[in-house]
Amino acid sequence: MVLLKKVVVILLVLLFGIVLLGCTTPSPPIGAGLMGFTQLDDSKSTTEGLNELVLANNTFAIDYYNKLDSNPTNSGKNIFFSPFSISSALAMVYEGADGKTAEEMQKVFYFPVDDITRQSSFANLYNSLNESASKGNYQLNIANALWNEKTYTFEQSFYDIIDKYYYGKSTPVDFKNVPEEQRIMINKWVEDQTNKKIVDLLPGGSIDSYTKLVLVNAIYFKGDWQTKFKTESTNDSDFFVSAEKKVTAKIMNQKEDFSYLDDGTFQYLELPYKGEDMSMILLLPKGIQADCEENSECNPDNYKPVYDFTIPSAEELSSAKTKMFKQDVIVFLPKFKFETEYDLIPGLKELGMHEAFLDFADFSKMDSTKSVKITGAFHKAFVEVNEEGTEAAAATGIVVGITSARPQNVFNANRPFAFYIQDNKTGEILFLGKVVDPTLSK
Repeated sequence: MVLLKKVVVILLVLLFGIVLLGCTTPSPPIGAGLMGFTQLDDSKSTTEGLNELVLANNTFAIDYYNKLDSNPTNSGKNIFFSPFSISSALAMVYEGADGKTAEEMQKVFYFPVDDITRQSSFANLYNSLNESASKGNYQLNIANALWNEKTYTFEQSFYDIIDKYYYGKSTPVDFKNVPEEQRIMINKWVEDQTNKKIVDLLPGGSIDSYTKLVLVNAIYFKGDWQTKFKTESTNDSDFFVSAEKKVTAKIMNQKEDFSYLDDGTFQYLELPYKGEDMSMILLLPKGIQADCEENSECNPDNYKPVYDFTIPSAEELSSAKTKMFKQDVIVFLPKFKFETEYDLIPGLKELGMHEAFLDFADFSKMDSTKSVKITGAFHKAFVEVNEEGTEAAAATGIVVGITSARPQNVFNANRPFAFYIQDNKTGEILFLGKVVDPTLSK
C-alpha cells in the first residue's frame, strides 16, 4: 500500500542558451523573448525584493561551483552548469515544501522566506529577462512545464502558484500504465527546448508506474559577440592545463576596448553579446610574483602562473563588476566546446539539504499526504564558445518519490580560467563554469 502512494517529481532544468517556454505542448517553438505569455504577476515585487532574490541565486551559484571545483572526482575536468536553472527548478519544489524540509532548502538556496517577496520577485525576474530577450539581439528561452499522473491529486494551490509566478502549466499524462512512453516524450521535449543539445536527460527507469509528477525547467541561450573575433586571427597555441601539462588549443585573439579590471588577484574581462544586455565575464587568476629578495638575478616581472583557485563571493563579483571600465585590451581566449553531467544530490547534501531526500520529507504544500521525497537529481549541460559567440544548454532532473589601466592590457587565457554569463539588467548569473582543458569535450 505504501508503494501505491509513491510520488515522483522530476525537474528538468535546461541550461546555456535560455528559453522560458512553459507550456503544455511537447515542442513549443523557440522565438524572440522567453515565452509566449501574458506578463507574469509581479505587481507586488519591489526593487529590494528582486535584488534579494538575485543575490540569493548568485550566492547559491558560487556555493555549488565551489563544491564541484573542490570535489576530487572533478580534478582536471571542465565545469559548467546553470545555477539559475537549478534554482528555478528547486524554487518550484520549494513552493511545495514545509517545515524543516523547507528550512533546509531555504538555507541552501537562500530563497526569500516571505512568500510574496519570493514569488513576485521570480515573476519580475522572468519578466525582465523576457523584456531584454524580446529585442531579438540573442536567443534566450526559459521553459517551465509540469506533467502530472492523471489519476493522482496534488494541491490545487500548488499548481496555481507555479502557473501564476513561474508560468508552469500542468498536463495530465498516464505514468501509471505507460511510464516509458512518458519518459521518451519528456526527453523529446528537453531536446526541443535545448536545440537538441541535451539528449536522453532522463535515463531508463527514472520514471515508472509510481511516478506522479514531473516538473520541468528548460533553458537555452545563443548569442553573438558584440565584437566578434576574426577567424583568421585564430591560431594553434599552448594552453597550460597545469605546471606539468600543456595542450595545443585554438586560441582566438583581438584587440579592442573592453570593460576590464585588474584587482591584483584576478583579471576580470567583460565580453558583451550583441545588444549588450547580456555578457560573459571571465576571471583569470593573477600570477604570483617570483621572490627576488635573495636573488639579485631574479626578474621582478617574472610571475608564476596560478592553476588552482577559488572564485570570489557573489557580493565580491558584483563589486568587481561596478569597478570595471573600458580599456584597451589584447584578448587571447581559447575556443571550447564541451558537455558536463552531474549528480546533484551529493553536493546539495554537503550544502545542508538533507531532509528532502528522507522518508519523512515534508512536501505537504504539494501533497497533503506527505508521501514524497527527492530520490534522484540529474544535471546535464552543453557549452560552445567560438569566434561568433556562445551557445549553451542544460537540463536538470530531480526525481521525488515516496518515502588598472596601462596603455595596453593583456588578458591571456592560456591557463585555467572561470567564466559566467550574466544578465546585465538584473545581475542574475545564468551560467557558470571553469575551463581547465579547452580540448576536452566532456
